[in-house]
Amino acid sequence: MKIGPLQQGHKLYSMMTINLVGEIMSVLGLIFLIQAYRQRARSLTLEHFVTFPDQELPGLSIVIAAKDEEKTLGPALDTLLSLDYPELEIILVEDRSQDRTLKVATQRKQNHPQGHRLQIIANKELPSGWLGKLHALHQGCQASTKPLILLTDADVHFQPGSLKRAVSARQTLDCDHFVAAPRIEAEGFWEPLLVSFFLIMFAIRFQPSIVHRRKKSFVGVGAFNLLTREALEACGYLEPLRLQVTDDVDLGRLIKSQGRRQYCVVAQEGISVKWFEGLKGCILGLEKNSYAGLEYNLPFALTVVASLLVPPLVPIVLTALGHAAWAGAYLLFLFLVGCTIPDSCHLPRWVGLFFPVASLVLAYTFGRSVFLAEKNQGINWRHTHYDLSELRAAHKHFVEDVAPL
Repeated sequence: MKIGPLQQGHKLYSMMTINLVGEIMSVLGLIFLIQAYRQRARSLTLEHFVTFPDQELPGLSIVIAAKDEEKTLGPALDTLLSLDYPELEIILVEDRSQDRTLKVATQRKQNHPQGHRLQIIANKELPSGWLGKLHALHQGCQASTKPLILLTDADVHFQPGSLKRAVSARQTLDCDHFVAAPRIEAEGFWEPLLVSFFLIMFAIRFQPSIVHRRKKSFVGVGAFNLLTREALEACGYLEPLRLQVTDDVDLGRLIKSQGRRQYCVVAQEGISVKWFEGLKGCILGLEKNSYAGLEYNLPFALTVVASLLVPPLVPIVLTALGHAAWAGAYLLFLFLVGCTIPDSCHLPRWVGLFFPVASLVLAYTFGRSVFLAEKNQGINWRHTHYDLSELRAAHKHFVEDVAPL
């Protein structure tokens, strides 16, 4: 069939438009990559710091909340109890577990050579207006006695010397809140892919490498939030966070709202955690936090979910329109984005090529989290229901009144 001049004009105009948009996006993509690689170059690691002599290290309290953690708690406690930190107390708050968590902790206290360092608090009730984890950590902080307090999780592993180096880094930087991003153990296909995609989104959202330079930037990581007692006491410990589901980053916001100093480093090999197991583990693991991370704002959440559906469509649409070269350029860009993840994370370079797939998974995960929260009018987590209207009101109060930036 012969194509007329008008149709040829439309086709030419379409090609010119796509090429122009592609060129503009290429420039923007190049700027993004430059900024991403600059942020990677600025990232501090624990290896940048010298470990202080024992006599120069302040006393440290480690506070852990544990609920139904019988599978992960034992090995994690073994690494903590084996640390050679000079003045250390470990406070474990067992929070209404329905499994053997308390028994596992008690066995370590009785049988480990350093078991005397472990203090166990068995919490049997959850007061109204509190999330279980936050109430447990709050109790642990109040029971602690050392000038530094480390909040960590029941599945985090510490290598010998890592804690000394981390505290030395905090002493060197002289900050109130020291965050160390752990190495996330990832195997197979889904785990490295989803961890990498999450790390990129986390870096874009919080820019952890420069959080100390910006007054309104903040960060927090549940695996390693190290704070001065003075800073926590000034905040009322964790009472202001009692209904904040994204408690780790909200703790960072609370500290920065007080005008205090905050740094984030990459822990490399010294501190590690297995975040989730496989694809299903990721979806279920983010069920509680996703809607909270979207501020319980339904229109905003739906917009984010819709936007996450775009990356997978781009190469398909471009190829269908006869612009396979631009589709290839797009995948090359994603590959280079994946390469901005620090080498210390030990994640494969190929992950960027599959970021469109990860985006689909995250869209489903976010959408599922929103649907379940709205359907149940709350969040069901570890045998406890938290009312959505109460969570939404508490978050609004926290952002606007408690910790405004």
